Amino acid sequence: MPRIPQVSGNLALATTSPDMLINPVLNEIAPDNSPLQGELLAAAPFGRVPIFTGGNTTSLMAGLHSLGDVIMTNDTYRNMFLGSLFNRIGRVIIINKMWSNPWKPFKKGLLEMGETIEEIFVEMAKPHLYNPEESEDRQYKRELPDVRAAFHSLNSKKFYKTTVQESDLRQAFLSWSGVSDLTAKIVESLYDGAEYDEFLVSKYLLCRLALDGFIHCVEIPQLNAANSNQIVTIIRGVSDKWEFKSDRYNWNGVKAYSKKPNQNIILDTDTNATVDVNSLASAFNLEYRAFLGKRVTVDSWSETDNKRLAQIFDDDPSYTPFTSAELAELDKIRAIMVDDNFFMIFDNKQEFTNKYNGEGTYWNYWFHTWQIYSASPFSNATIFANTTPSITSVQITPGGTPSTPKGSELRFSALVVNAGFANKGVIWELDGAEKSGTILLSDGTLRISPMETATSLSITATSIFDNSKFDDITVTLT
Repeated sequence: MPRIPQVSGNLALATTSPDMLINPVLNEIAPDNSPLQGELLAAAPFGRVPIFTGGNTTSLMAGLHSLGDVIMTNDTYRNMFLGSLFNRIGRVIIINKMWSNPWKPFKKGLLEMGETIEEIFVEMAKPHLYNPEESEDRQYKRELPDVRAAFHSLNSKKFYKTTVQESDLRQAFLSWSGVSDLTAKIVESLYDGAEYDEFLVSKYLLCRLALDGFIHCVEIPQLNAANSNQIVTIIRGVSDKWEFKSDRYNWNGVKAYSKKPNQNIILDTDTNATVDVNSLASAFNLEYRAFLGKRVTVDSWSETDNKRLAQIFDDDPSYTPFTSAELAELDKIRAIMVDDNFFMIFDNKQEFTNKYNGEGTYWNYWFHTWQIYSASPFSNATIFANTTPSITSVQITPGGTPSTPKGSELRFSALVVNAGFANKGVIWELDGAEKSGTILLSDGTLRISPMETATSLSITATSIFDNSKFDDITVTLT
């Protein structure tokens, strides 16, 4: 017995014929010589399959109704039909009708194995003066490489749920549009929720990093049509500087750089409408079409869905809602430029499941999505805002003159007072160590070698944004 035919034609969903919409589903659930295929053929008017399009509207609708009768009177067929309808047709509707997260280009893809990403950065080796006499004592001394690591772990496990009543399925078989409407109802609420939340969390992550002083900031004038080219000139200047190694544009203070093709600009919609796109494209040395792929928009930096964010972060103690003062600060931002590798956003799991409730005669559908939301401390990012960034002070804690035995470990932190989104990161420096095993890590952790011969060490924390602001202390070794 031949398989139920798939009729060729226009694949666009808006003009897809009913047989093209249903045939893939029926081929999935009613293969050759299957009981369901036999029942469908027997129920077809004039001996045709229910979804045969012969140009006769009456026979077409009669075929649809008979298809509904066969499926709705058998629990097994009914569940098979809904499952296949969702899996097969749902993906077409997703492509054509779903709202898509505009920041999706920043995602890094699917993390198929494990739940943690380790990001490693190796700093440049230090130069040394050639001196043959000193080489006798220096040749076999160790010089450990400055290797820094950041770990990005799975931190979001969410699911989305929707219910389809049996009455909804019966209604779907009254018209061909009812079948696609049913699928849209199942898919849209799940995918729309996931896509919208993904955008909200990505935006929250970037704004929170800006407010907490983890992103370099450059002052620009209040935007208007008259000075838009001046602002583009400022952006171009920073873009050009990014191509050279510098420790100013990332919060870990490593010597990083970003070539033009790896730079992205995020503009709020008002700025995007005011600034000439062609001028901005030339700032990145890109053709207009190529630049459009590196330009991303945001509705507003200061407007966000706090109610939805509270639901998303309901079980997250680290979530801090935006205050009115913080939203006022965010409103000063016009654009944020980020390197391709700044966002560390990975999908870990995306899974659909469904279950029929026989007692309540309804189907529940779930979409599970597990993700990593993080940012790289080693990648460049710059805020452009009409505010004056500055550093007021840097203070190492614990301060004073701490003492500790050799072979021990001490953890220091730097309290940095800033204004106007200035980067609060510091560069840690150690002086006075005589053994290579005595090191100061980039997070302020001092590890002292048990073989250290020095009696004291000097530690300095210098502001990345303003190197005239620093603090230093002396550690006594006992």
